[in-house]
Amino acid sequence: MRKIFVRVLTLALATLLCLGAGTAFAQDDLEQRLQSLEERQGILATEFDRLRSLFVLPEESDYKSAYGLGPAASKIYGRERGLSLGGYGQTWLQVFDRAQDKWDYKRFILYAGFKFTENLLLNAEIEFEHANEVFVEFATIDYLYRPEANFRFGMLLMPVGFLNEIHEPPYYYGNERPVVELTIIPSTWRENGAGFFGEFAGGAVQYRLYTTTNLRADKFSSSGVRSGRQKGSKALADMSIVARVDAIPMNGLLVGGSVVRGDTGQGLLFGDRKASATMIMWEVHGQYQYRGLHLRALYVRNTIDDTEILSGC
Repeated sequence: MRKIFVRVLTLALATLLCLGAGTAFAQDDLEQRLQSLEERQGILATEFDRLRSLFVLPEESDYKSAYGLGPAASKIYGRERGLSLGGYGQTWLQVFDRAQDKWDYKRFILYAGFKFTENLLLNAEIEFEHANEVFVEFATIDYLYRPEANFRFGMLLMPVGFLNEIHEPPYYYGNERPVVELTIIPSTWRENGAGFFGEFAGGAVQYRLYTTTNLRADKFSSSGVRSGRQKGSKALADMSIVARVDAIPMNGLLVGGSVVRGDTGQGLLFGDRKASATMIMWEVHGQYQYRGLHLRALYVRNTIDDTEILSGC
């Protein structure tokens, strides 16, 4: 009897030990599962944050000009990685005295940029004019090496005057763009090319140095050179050089200038003769801002050789 009792007691203790061990094993397994789920959740949260930083627009942006472009066109330079969108629209109502009034949706602009790495980015401007015409205003690949030396390739805005690079409506005066920067400087003037840009002394001195396609002299007219813009479309590649320097010697004051030199004849025949039609356009500009006071001055000169050949004289 005693032996039977001992065996029963031993069996009961063994059963309790097995149950305890099973419970311990089950608890350990549950803890491992919970730890694995937490690790997976952390990985998913990290990946979600990475994707959001790549593809979602930032909640806050530093709205300022960079490398000569307007603030909206410069948004991509303030991003660490991923996509940036910006733009503006302009509608224009003209009311005449005893004449037919006009209302034109003059332009809608979309800026789209993508920063692939810390150094490599795409930036572009797409323009819809008069609600039914579409143009690429600029489209560039930038390699940002260091503030003093960066590389740009693609369809470039020519860095001349005030308006050609920064043509967002709040940044010029009046409802229409200034005549000087529509006729002598044929804004918006863009050409295919490549070159370098950068800044020194924390942005106090900025420069752009490009080689680009040039205007076509066979498209010039009595009203000026504006119709000679190639706009990056099947452009004849007789290249020009364009350089610009701006300096900010004191708060509120900007001074600078630019020069464009190249042959606009593009190797074409004018009658039975060829003309190099070398064009040299240069300008100097200055701007001063103090509180509500804003002053601007711009002087532009454009000379073209072989005008007697171009005009058929």
